[in-house]
Amino acid sequence: MEELLEITDGILEEEDIPEEGEERYSYFSSVLRVMMEEGFETGMASLSGLLEMSLASLGGEILEHEDIERYEAVVDMINRFSDEQLELAFEYVLEFREMDQGIAATQNHVQLSEMADPVSEIQVDDSESAQKAVDLYSKCMDVCDNASTLLLALKRIDEGENLFDVDLTGMGYAAKLNELSDSKCETLVEGIDKDLRNAISHGDLVIEPYEEEVYDASTGKRYSFEGLEDKTKTCISVSNFMGSIVLIVTTKWVYSNDMN
Repeated sequence: MEELLEITDGILEEEDIPEEGEERYSYFSSVLRVMMEEGFETGMASLSGLLEMSLASLGGEILEHEDIERYEAVVDMINRFSDEQLELAFEYVLEFREMDQGIAATQNHVQLSEMADPVSEIQVDDSESAQKAVDLYSKCMDVCDNASTLLLALKRIDEGENLFDVDLTGMGYAAKLNELSDSKCETLVEGIDKDLRNAISHGDLVIEPYEEEVYDASTGKRYSFEGLEDKTKTCISVSNFMGSIVLIVTTKWVYSNDMN
């Protein structure tokens, strides 16, 4: 901790530094939060370039959507890993990157960044913009469906399970989401609207421009254009975080090994 305090000196204002034993923020997530808020203009050349890359890949959309508290529990979970847990997490990350799901998560994350406008510029007010929001949400789900395997692995590491006794890649998305919803990852996965996701993936979502809404032809559930816009912005934020978990774990592992 002393080494981390030294290299991050000046990033946090005194009131932002968590008290000893305070549960809401770890020091690591506090630095992450403030660096996002300051647009990474900290001038701290001693900070790892990898850490800066990790935060930069998350910060824009998350900050614009004012959604940063959604991610604190997951960042704190990773930060609190024991050395043994962190080694296990990093080992799994290396394997995940070579899995079909890991490759798909990375590719879809890149495609999402190419498709999505800045969150502040997304506006759903007609059938064309509603269709674009639906397409964005679908691409977000391509990221989250695949990256949820890694998030579930971290959740199980946190709970002391042996990952290499099970094949998490064979689990369905609904099963993974249900397990993650009953964990420290709850606030993160709450950003995914399961009903909207299912309607889009099953091809049941209908755009009704005259009523300025979309609806699920199977269940009848409706979303106003404004509601669809908000759901899409949130899901882009969640997807950017999910797509960057590999970098977060890698960054933590690099720092841990540098300091030991």
